Amino acid sequence: MNMKSFATLPIITILCGIFILGLGIKETATSNTKDYTETTGYFYYSTLAKDEHYDADKDAVSAPTYFLTYRYYVGGEEYTVTGSSPTAFVPSIDEEIKILYDVENPENAVIGGPSKRSNALIIIGIFFILCSLPFLVIIFGNNIQSLKVDKMGILMGLIVAIVGYGALSMICGSFSPIGIFKYLDSSFMLPLIIPILMIIAGVFSVIKSIFFYKPQD
Repeated sequence: MNMKSFATLPIITILCGIFILGLGIKETATSNTKDYTETTGYFYYSTLAKDEHYDADKDAVSAPTYFLTYRYYVGGEEYTVTGSSPTAFVPSIDEEIKILYDVENPENAVIGGPSKRSNALIIIGIFFILCSLPFLVIIFGNNIQSLKVDKMGILMGLIVAIVGYGALSMICGSFSPIGIFKYLDSSFMLPLIIPILMIIAGVFSVIKSIFFYKPQD
């Protein structure tokens, strides 16, 4: 079977990545909170949404879920906001979270903001695209004699860098490098060095595989 026939799957994956990336960008651009201001919220209390119950179909007991309420401060005045989605996890009192609020009407706020979903879509879309491109290089590059690069090194480097950046952006709650830098500047913890080192190692592998690769004769 011709190697190029294997290109169908990565091409489909790239198209899916472009579609998912577009959804994330569109959601970010059209969000009604894109002009909101960010502040810190503190967990206040929880309200029972659904009590513990037995699921006969799954033969399992489902944990109770709660609506979480956070308080935040604007101009010295206290406001509260309650999440729209119930969760089984209840944080400790005064545990911090990002709050986005309307400057003109501070009582209008969202917990974390829709950026969580749009950021996830953007990350997944980019991940699909960048992880598929090296496979196309490998497939089509086999017949290109002038392409003196370490294709497997590029592939592994991209995967490591993307996974590291994705993990870091999820932890920091922002896909933007500026947002990540702000989080690291104010809330750096030693475990965050792991995804940072993954990004550095991945980028180094890609650079080395492209510019410093010496093919064996």
